[in-house]
Amino acid sequence: MKVFANKERSGWILDEIHDDFVSYTKHEISSKNPDACFVINPWGLSQVKSRFPNSKVLTLQHHIDTLKLDLYDFNRLESNSDLIVVPNKFTYEELIKHVDKKKVVQLSYWVLDKRTKESSGSEELKKKLSPNGEKLIGSFQKDGEGKSNKPKMSKGPDVFVEIVDKIHQKENVKVILAGYNRRYLTSELENRGIPYEFFEKHKDLNLLYDCLDSYFVTSRIEGGPQAVLEAPIRRIPILSTDVGMASAVLDPECLCNGVDDYLQKYFQGVHVSCVEKNYQNVQRFLPKIVVGQFDELLERMA
Repeated sequence: MKVFANKERSGWILDEIHDDFVSYTKHEISSKNPDACFVINPWGLSQVKSRFPNSKVLTLQHHIDTLKLDLYDFNRLESNSDLIVVPNKFTYEELIKHVDKKKVVQLSYWVLDKRTKESSGSEELKKKLSPNGEKLIGSFQKDGEGKSNKPKMSKGPDVFVEIVDKIHQKENVKVILAGYNRRYLTSELENRGIPYEFFEKHKDLNLLYDCLDSYFVTSRIEGGPQAVLEAPIRRIPILSTDVGMASAVLDPECLCNGVDDYLQKYFQGVHVSCVEKNYQNVQRFLPKIVVGQFDELLERMA
């Protein structure tokens, strides 16, 4: 069958999901009378439906920020989609409050193909980032409100700062940041005297991951996040709140409930002991497996 897949064209995660889908799907990618459309960028849903009014539409709804429900047009989402895919149980339970349950399917993200590739130079980079033996703690996301200094509370940067601050009081640590809109976090780290390095868009995120001693996800609401797939595939110790896909990928011991739980598990090295378990778990989320499941949904819909 012929499938059209849309892009965000921002050079960020949705474009990478698009590129993986194009690489791994068994269907023909076409913009000429497609049998179905895979709307990876849901903000472009109306344009896709207008362009291909006779095509079936599978829309990927990445997350729902329950702190900002007024920003969502659920009627538009439902009326323009034949099926709506959500990546985790939390988004599923929220979405079926607003649209017909029969239209909603839960199917996970896959780990991006590029995150599975080898990198070189991590030892040299780590020496530069950690000249005095600092433990490197990573956070690669967007967690600010636009270009302001306001935090995006769903991403939990306030929780991240509190945890890192308490670790900094006992250990020599440095925070490694990547992503856009990190003004709140960088400001808070500076105010507390916590050393950090900030890469708005690093040319090789694999290399940056491979330098880390730990990765923290402190979000309150998530779709994935991608880090719960990426850190395990790079064999990086990770601790996360129970959000998004975290419980589907990570060992239960790596899930944290509150700041004290993070600190206890961090200092006990729980996340370090789970690296191989998480690596084995994430093998179920490789693109060759999950894209095939999306292909089946497209076929079922058409």
